[in-house]
Amino acid sequence: MQLDFGLGMTIPLTLASEWLFIEAVQGKLEIEIQETGERVKLGRKSLYKSKKGTFGRLLITGSGQVELEHGTGDFTPPVEGQQLAVQSMPDVTIESLPPVTIKSLPQVNIANQPAVEIAPNQQITVSQIPAINVANGQQIGVNALPNVELAAGQQVGVTALPAVTIAEKQYVRIESMPVQKIAANQFVGIRRSKVLATEEVSVFPHDVPINEERQKLILKAPSTNTAPVLVGAFSLDAGERLEIESVAAMTLMGSAGDTIQLMEW
Repeated sequence: MQLDFGLGMTIPLTLASEWLFIEAVQGKLEIEIQETGERVKLGRKSLYKSKKGTFGRLLITGSGQVELEHGTGDFTPPVEGQQLAVQSMPDVTIESLPPVTIKSLPQVNIANQPAVEIAPNQQITVSQIPAINVANGQQIGVNALPNVELAAGQQVGVTALPAVTIAEKQYVRIESMPVQKIAANQFVGIRRSKVLATEEVSVFPHDVPINEERQKLILKAPSTNTAPVLVGAFSLDAGERLEIESVAAMTLMGSAGDTIQLMEW
């Protein structure tokens, strides 16, 4: 028979047996015979025989896992290393165990846990995550996320976001957005781009340098020009205008006496 004890736990047990043999135990096993009030402590490989027939109801107190044998008639404990063979056992009644109340659990320090390495082509699949409550003043930091796929009918709700900083040459692509509702007293602010520079060029060739902040460049050839102005291999005739969305450098070529107007932002 095997019994598992919590720390300081007592298990009531009724045995119609005349002897009790402790095969394995951590420390000592305390046994109280309720009928006689007798108390004994037994260690590993201990044999105890009843002085008045069968034991009846016992209160057994121990710790950890306990292995014991019991029966009637004569019994000789086996020599260390031999097997114990029990031909028959009387009826055993185990009464209900007392309730165990856990008032507190120790904190878990994740910082001290060993690193977990995922081999190439391996992955971890999480099919379900329980609700997570973040207390006031607490926060969750996520440094990187893999691709997230949402099944049909699923959605992600975000009630608040911290400040988002996009590094140089990074971008965020939004393919679709749900309907946006603006509550009373809320507003959406749109910052307009400012004009970076305007000028009129009459000396050619004219080099337009690289401008990483440029969003758009507008070139206009006045109607008074007598010849086309070349933007690279592109010809801009008198009265025409050209809008270029590029930060690249370019060279303008024109005829003496002609001009071209530039505006960039």
